[in-house]
Amino acid sequence: MDKKLFSVVVILLMLILCIQTIQGNENLFSINLNEDQPMVSIGTLSDDIWGKIYGGSGDDFGGSVQETSDGGYIIGGTTESFSTDSQVWLIKTDADGNEQWNKSYGGSGVPYYGVRAIQTSDGGYAVTGWLELTSSADIGILIKTDSTGNMLWINYYSGSGAQLYEHLYAVKQTIDGGYIMTGHIFSYEDKNRFYWTDLWIVKADSSGIVQWTKTLGGYEYCPDCGYDVIQSSDGGYVIVGQSYQVGSEGAWMIKTDASGVLQWDYKSVTMRRARSVEETSDGGYIWVGVNWLCKMTNFGNVLWKQEYDLSVCDFNNDVIELSDGGFACVGGSKFFTTDSVGTLMYNGTFADCSLSEVLEANLGYGIIVGSTTAFGAVGSDVLLMKGPLDWVPPEAEIVSPLYGLYLGSIKLLPLNKLTVVIGSPILEVVATDGFSGMDRVEVFVEGVLEHTIPAEPYEWKWVEWIPGIYTISITAFDAIGNEMSDEIVVLNIF
Repeated sequence: MDKKLFSVVVILLMLILCIQTIQGNENLFSINLNEDQPMVSIGTLSDDIWGKIYGGSGDDFGGSVQETSDGGYIIGGTTESFSTDSQVWLIKTDADGNEQWNKSYGGSGVPYYGVRAIQTSDGGYAVTGWLELTSSADIGILIKTDSTGNMLWINYYSGSGAQLYEHLYAVKQTIDGGYIMTGHIFSYEDKNRFYWTDLWIVKADSSGIVQWTKTLGGYEYCPDCGYDVIQSSDGGYVIVGQSYQVGSEGAWMIKTDASGVLQWDYKSVTMRRARSVEETSDGGYIWVGVNWLCKMTNFGNVLWKQEYDLSVCDFNNDVIELSDGGFACVGGSKFFTTDSVGTLMYNGTFADCSLSEVLEANLGYGIIVGSTTAFGAVGSDVLLMKGPLDWVPPEAEIVSPLYGLYLGSIKLLPLNKLTVVIGSPILEVVATDGFSGMDRVEVFVEGVLEHTIPAEPYEWKWVEWIPGIYTISITAFDAIGNEMSDEIVVLNIF
């Protein structure tokens, strides 16, 4: 090294060391040196976000949504717009929510109510609910259609007694091509003519013919009910709902074998009204209720439980596991996402909406179905929305050069809240996003975009021959546009 250059470097080192000894008492530079977390900015909405409403002159309600084999969606629910009585309603849309067809079933003097619809293995659809024979007699129904919604058959399900109060709230197609359904069945009428119910499980074959049924409950004055059912990976079934045997609307999870024989159940005094269950990637179960989310093992043991303020959720209807291991929930007017242990990540409110189900669509986006009285709806209309499930920005920070004296990219010594460079350092950024993935990192010097880094490693060589104080900032974007920024202030010697 040239003797003059060596002397300059030595003098600079001595000066910096002197600064370091007194920096705790005085700020000698008018530079922002605080160590706060990088500022967070939520990305703007993209073209992949839309909302659609469907309905007529009456009240219409969306109860379920499922992605179909052609990439579109099937919506199940109830309509009051096309008959003097309510009808079961199916709406088929394309991938952008544009209606392809809709069909209604029932009505004409007998009210029919639809709740959940699924696409079946033959490309058709099945929807469950109930019909109101009289003001005091309801029976469960399962309707099967072809791929364009033409009804192939309808089956009716009820108890054997004189009193009928049977509702079916959920249906899944089973591995044998049949159907598993759950709801409630009449059990007892008190002196005030209030109907009490037992939780009801119905297994039917591919034609909807009953193979077996199970009732659980059996206590007087207990409106026990099943709200959701899945077939588990071992071929059995998991049902969730409510039981008054442990308290008002106590949450209830039931596990049976493939024949409906009870293997175990779990009742909670503190958790109210379970509405949805899903088997998780680890073989356990996630279930959700009024203002709680709970993770269970496949043997019915609680792994963790999270309760949320009513400002976050007021009535959860559905939960799904996301591709990043977290969860998304909807219900009432609320929507929220969590990490893998239920820690809240994002929550939002959709005013004048009642949200029923959520599913994960492409790369960080979700589909939500429900009902709304907003957006120009006449009465209540069915609402279908697509938008980000990932509202959480990526993690991003500048890791070099940072708080030290650098000769090029070599850190000669650490400095307290001060970054000094000699020569041309390589800017190194760590940026990650566990959900939708990273898109790019943009690098700015004094607010001017200098370089875009499309993929790892996120590095850029900074060349600046004019001495001075510079602000270098980065903005990292995930795949759906969420942003995270960080910046450093650098004293450039030469």
